[in-house]
Parts: sequence; structure tokens; C-alpha cells
Amino acid sequence: MRPGSKQRSTVWEHFKKNVDKTTVSCQICKKDLKFYGNTTNLKHLKRKHPTALIIPASTADDPDSELHSIESINNLSNFQSSSTNSQTESSTLNQPLTKRSRQLKLYGTTKNNELTVAENNEIDKCLVKMITADYQPLSIVENVGFLEFIKKLQPLYTLPSRKLLTTKLLPDQYNVIYLKLKYMLENVNDVSITTGYVDIRFH
Repeated sequence: MRPGSKQRSTVWEHFKKNVDKTTVSCQICKKDLKFYGNTTNLKHLKRKHPTALIIPASTADDPDSELHSIESINNLSNFQSSSTNSQTESSTLNQPLTKRSRQLKLYGTTKNNELTVAENNEIDKCLVKMITADYQPLSIVENVGFLEFIKKLQPLYTLPSRKLLTTKLLPDQYNVIYLKLKYMLENVNDVSITTGYVDIRFH
């Protein structure tokens, strides 16, 4: 700096006042800007030339400052890279937990990440209801696509085998319905039965 000259903001190292004194010229992109003070210049640098704030113009030609400038850029890059990696790792870690939480909410959770007996029985009942209501074959529990579908819905649930369906689950459900119907009929005084036949005519 020349003797007697006033010390100016480093922002002014990238700007030059025009003759009209109402505008300034950016020495980087040569664009004229309305001059309202240092704030205008600083906003322009941040928006258009952010690296200029890292490497001041006064040190650009100074060999002794070259290493410092490179280190400044590297530090900025490392910080941005570290921040990005941290966000990515956090997202990766949180995703399976969130997904797992949604899956476990279907029928609750336990400390060992296993379904309770009550929860497992409840799903078994829903399976039997689907088979009987929709006339589905018992072999559905062996179909690859259905197995994958159930795993997506509730990975903690294991489908029963055809043998278990035949020997226990279906008979148990039959007995439940049988007893309900029997109880209903015990409290009925009169029963009306209607039959029909096929009327076939030949001409």
C-alpha cells in the first residue's frame, strides 16, 4: 500500500470505481454494478466469484502465498466432502432403521425382534380367512411370489406349511365357526328349511 493511502477492505481489490462514481466495475468478470457500498460488492463476490474470497487478489501473484492458497482450497474441499459424506452415511444408516420400523409396526415388536405367539396366531388367522373366503389352494403358501410378498409385509413372520394348514389351522378355524353356529341354533325356537329343484321341460 502506498504511503498516505487509506486502508481499504480486501473486497475492493476486485473492484474499481468508474468515472461517474455511481458504479463500480468487477475486475474479474468486468461487469458494472450500481455502487451502494461494500455490501453490494461482497454480495457479488459471494454469488459470482466465491473463490475470490479464499484467494485475495493481492496475494494471487505472490509466490510465497501460493502454498497457503492451495491449502485454503483443499481445506474447503475437504470440509465440503466431509459434510457430504456425513450426510450420506447418516442417510444410509437411518434408511434401514426407518424401513425396519415401518415393517415392525404391522404387528408390533419385541426385544428379540421376534413376533409374539399372539401376533403370530393373529396373522395365521388372517391367512386361513383369506384361503377360505377366496377359495385359494393350500399350495399358495409354497408359491415363490407369495412368499416374497409376505416377507416384504412382515419379515418376522414365517408362513405355515400345507401340512400345518391341513392338520391344525383349518380344523381349528372350523371348530370355532362350528361352535358359534351351534350356539346360535340353540337359542332359536323355529327353523325353516327351503329346498329347490330343477324344472326341466321337453317340447
